[in-house]
Amino acid sequence: MNSEMIDAVIRFGGMALIGLIFTLVGYRKVGSPPGINPALDAWHRQWGKFFRTGGPLLLVVGAGFLVAHVFSER
Repeated sequence: MNSEMIDAVIRFGGMALIGLIFTLVGYRKVGSPPGINPALDAWHRQWGKFFRTGGPLLLVVGAGFLVAHVFSER
């Protein structure tokens, strides 16, 4: 593994990890469940759709770039 490969894993793997976290937050799989914190419920009504759509997009794009970069090195 050379330094360019490590850089790609950090950049694109990080993008995929952020996408996974966004997806989990968007579907409320992490954090408090609905109905316990009214402020969090209001925030989720405003931003939840963004996280539900942006999270999988970041996950797929990051994983795709990572796979493409790994196979372009061979």
